[in-house]
Amino acid sequence: MEEKEETRNWLLKNLQEYFDVETSIVVEKLKIASIPIKVDSVFVDHKPDLYGPLWILMTFVFTLNIVSYISHLLSQTTEFYIENFVFSVTISVFCMFIVPALIHFYLSWSGMTVERAWVISTFAYSYCNFIPAATLCIIDYEILRWIFVMLPVATGCMFLYAYVVKEKEDFKGNRKLALIAGGASQLGLAMSIQFYFL
Repeated sequence: MEEKEETRNWLLKNLQEYFDVETSIVVEKLKIASIPIKVDSVFVDHKPDLYGPLWILMTFVFTLNIVSYISHLLSQTTEFYIENFVFSVTISVFCMFIVPALIHFYLSWSGMTVERAWVISTFAYSYCNFIPAATLCIIDYEILRWIFVMLPVATGCMFLYAYVVKEKEDFKGNRKLALIAGGASQLGLAMSIQFYFL
């Protein structure tokens, strides 16, 4: 029983620093990730956080499921399955946390020293535009939906290019791999929204 308590305390102690962040910093990171036109050093100067990425994940999952349900109501198919919710959580966690963790694992394996929390945090912030895109997908017009789900992919890749390829020197020769993996996971999320939820 004491081992479980010690493990829990160790986990909380190690993760606590990534949730100890000011709201103004998270808002600034969201602004920069949403419109990645100018490169700002807020992602490089401040310590990585997991607070913003966790809220991006939860907000996206709930927004996507609500929009999916309303979309099905409007198209006269009132079926909504719990599997949709489970799938949205699974694909979102995979894209926002597992893919960056695998990128970090590969970079560490190839001898580079990149902080795991920075990789996960930066990649997760690149998904923030999927929230308004999912909301706009309530409009039942196919071409517009394609535009709405592809715009976050473009802005996410621009953001990753600005912060992973240009700004972070630790990636060295593996910058393209990180960008391709990030872009592919964003494209996968966009395709799952388009084909599975709408």
